[in-house]
Amino acid sequence: MKEERASKWIYLTTMNFPKNSYDYASSIDKRVILIDDQQFTDLMFKYIPG
Repeated sequence: MKEERASKWIYLTTMNFPKNSYDYASSIDKRVILIDDQQFTDLMFKYIPG
């Protein structure tokens, strides 16, 4: 990831991330957003009409 030019990364899963995924994401210098199944569902209800 450090070689890429992106300023942030978003990883989406329909399951749960293991705890070490959150530890790794917070330890690197790039901004990484992890979205698990519950967060995705919450975002859909919040931002998708209907």
